Amino acid sequence: PVFLISGLWNGWGFDVMTKAGEKSSSTKDPSDGAVFRYDLILGDDGIAEFQIVMDDWGGEHQPNASKWLPAMNPSLKEAQRRLYPNKPKAGLGEAFVCGPDNRGHGLNWMISGSPGQKFRVTLNPLAEGQKVVWWTDAHQAITDA
Repeated sequence: PVFLISGLWNGWGFDVMTKAGEKSSSTKDPSDGAVFRYDLILGDDGIAEFQIVMDDWGGEHQPNASKWLPAMNPSLKEAQRRLYPNKPKAGLGEAFVCGPDNRGHGLNWMISGSPGQKFRVTLNPLAEGQKVVWWTDAHQAITDA
């Protein structure tokens, strides 16, 4: 599957999440096969709200919008396979993951920090409960990777 992230910073458009290990060096962790990541920078308000959209059409990094979106209206509101928290503006560890389905309009994860701060959002679609989606300060995440 291909996982896309949609949030305030990209106008609720879609950016592809990178499969862990694809860009990394020779120190690949075998457990990284199911982990997807996305690095973002907080805007002037220091907040990023987001959801994740799943596309299991099988291509490499080319979202097939017709599979999960009406062809003429590619917006998050219309996405058919969303992953989202069970409560609005959920912080880290504050909610369980729901979906994939099309019922999560207005139910977003929310990262708070300083304007310009970098975060890495990580998705493990094989995990269960609160640890499916998490984020860390990108400097820490890069050092830990």
